[in-house]
Amino acid sequence: MVMKKSYLWLLLFLLFPPLSVCWAGEPPRTSTPEGEFLRYSNGRSELVINQTVLGAFLGTVLGDAVDRKTNNCASENVDCGNNNGSRAAAGLLLGAGAGLGASLLLTRDGYFDTGRAMVIDLAGGWGITSGFLLASATEMDAVSNFEFLAFSTGLGSILGSAILTRNKSYPSGDIGLAKSGMLWGALLPLGFYLSIAKNPDTQAMAWTVLGGGNLGLLSMALIAPQLEWNRKRSIWLDVGGVIGGTTGLALGALLSPDNGRVIAAGSVVGSVIGISTAVLLTIHNGSARPNGKEAHAPAYSLFWKDGSDWGLGLPLPQLTPKQTGGKTEAET
Repeated sequence: MVMKKSYLWLLLFLLFPPLSVCWAGEPPRTSTPEGEFLRYSNGRSELVINQTVLGAFLGTVLGDAVDRKTNNCASENVDCGNNNGSRAAAGLLLGAGAGLGASLLLTRDGYFDTGRAMVIDLAGGWGITSGFLLASATEMDAVSNFEFLAFSTGLGSILGSAILTRNKSYPSGDIGLAKSGMLWGALLPLGFYLSIAKNPDTQAMAWTVLGGGNLGLLSMALIAPQLEWNRKRSIWLDVGGVIGGTTGLALGALLSPDNGRVIAAGSVVGSVIGISTAVLLTIHNGSARPNGKEAHAPAYSLFWKDGSDWGLGLPLPQLTPKQTGGKTEAET
């Protein structure tokens, strides 16, 4: 009984960070102009795709855990010769079907807020990851226990976020920033730890990633509503961090190929530089240009030179209204 209670508190502890994002939000909009219809429709497709993938993963994890328990090979040190993966395969199909069916049912009216879809997807993904990380941090010796914990936290996060976000609307930029905070809050402390530790410990690494990710998620979820932020800036932030981290890692490997601490340090420094650069270059992203025009053109994705009509950006594919007689169809 004591063990069951401890697992219950453990589960609640893991579910708190991903579900904390759900408490923000606004009442859903009642009007649905053309722009809102596109936004809500995109939210539906995003939810259906991601939940199908998460459902397939959860089903596979559960099926493999049941296989290991059934064949008495729960520990990774025990030969699992009778585990032919049949239950994992069945779980994959059932999980994908359940995720697809549940998401289609949830979005059956065709309208779904993009921000709400992002909250549910973020909660599910980080819930699964948190389960694996805590199992590793506490040195669980059975693979099946890893999998059962990850399945419980993942499913609990998805169901909890779907319930808590009912009748709420979320700015996609705020959720994007919370997701970026979770990602880099996990990776940067891990890189810093690897750069200073002479003998990195798996348990310490798991605690570092779990604590840093939760702290980054919670802090950015609180800060985001106070900022003028959109989803595109979060994407550029992540791209900058990946490019900077990869460049720093490569330079560290060139300078000291046999020293893992130098390589890790180079990756951290590169990521910080890349993230900082992306934030500075996208400071006008999604807001009005200095000359008062709206900055929607994809060629102006990064930054504007004050007092001018030019900026630095990358041309991206974009759907534009059809021109009819000098006016768009929306204007005629």
